[in-house]
Amino acid sequence: MPINNRERADHASEALAAYLRSKGEYDSPKPLDGFIEDYEISDLICDLLHLSDALGFGAAQQISRALIHYGPEKAEG
Repeated sequence: MPINNRERADHASEALAAYLRSKGEYDSPKPLDGFIEDYEISDLICDLLHLSDALGFGAAQQISRALIHYGPEKAEG
């Protein structure tokens, strides 16, 4: 069953909360509710790109693929 953009954002919120907890920067077990700074999202993206490099996938390819998926998903509403 397809998910909507709110559900996608909720999944990402849970991932970001887990990432921040792993760094000792967030102590709530619940997903984030908008109480973050925008740099925290870009920090996670940056570290995911480091992971991509470590796995041999290449950062540019991952960004390109993500944007290919993001455009149509955003248009869904």
